[in-house]
Amino acid sequence: MYNHSEGVIFIFKVAMNKQRFQELSDEELTQALFGPMIHRYKEEQLLGHDFMDIYQQMTKGQQAFFVFQTYYIHASSSLTEFYWWSVYYVAERGRWKGLLSGLNYFGEDELVQILQQVEQILLEFGHPVTLDDFNISRDQLHQRPKLLKAIETVEEPFQIAVKNTLQRIMSYIRSHPEEFVTWEEDHTQVG
Repeated sequence: MYNHSEGVIFIFKVAMNKQRFQELSDEELTQALFGPMIHRYKEEQLLGHDFMDIYQQMTKGQQAFFVFQTYYIHASSSLTEFYWWSVYYVAERGRWKGLLSGLNYFGEDELVQILQQVEQILLEFGHPVTLDDFNISRDQLHQRPKLLKAIETVEEPFQIAVKNTLQRIMSYIRSHPEEFVTWEEDHTQVG
């Protein structure tokens, strides 16, 4: 969906009427907004295109939401996934910086601090800071007891903080719908 605002084309503003927007649960609204983004991202990957061109056409709120949501979906599912996706994002510096920047955009200082602790742990244990020669497997976490213990110490606070972050992001979206949706006219007629 393309929308013109001050001469800029914004992608992924979902068209819906205000009543539907207000009635959707947080989970439903997340899917309504994120679904088109991730679909387009996967399309661009299959075509071998750089998604950054599209990403830069998103509003700041959409960018922050997209990066957070892509990390959250994977990293929140288990300790092993939290570890691996954190390693991957740290190695792909643009994503990691985008994630931290997005969380700062939403005012999520607590989660930023936790993720900075994760980054420090990964650096202390010699994890890659680029995708060059990236060869980290999920199994490596359980093969290194000290690393496992260090990651476990931040994973529990992460799981608690990320749920609160998700709720606050949805509150932000509901308070700033202009960054995420365009309003459709309600064509229902009475009687």
